[in-house]
Amino acid sequence: MQAYIYNTNTKVIVATISGDDQTAIESEASIYDGDEYAVTYTPGFGSVDGLLDTGEHEEIKI
Repeated sequence: MQAYIYNTNTKVIVATISGDDQTAIESEASIYDGDEYAVTYTPGFGSVDGLLDTGEHEEIKI
């Protein structure tokens, strides 16, 4: 399972979190709190309002 943390204004991915336990992933994602960031499991690359992957994001494995 992989979560994508992204900037809500730019739709650019700032981090990915990989692991088998959704609770652990959500816990790790909580370091990116506030209105500026959001979490999704379905990034929708290439679609309207899909996320942008610049290749320059933090990769967290738990």
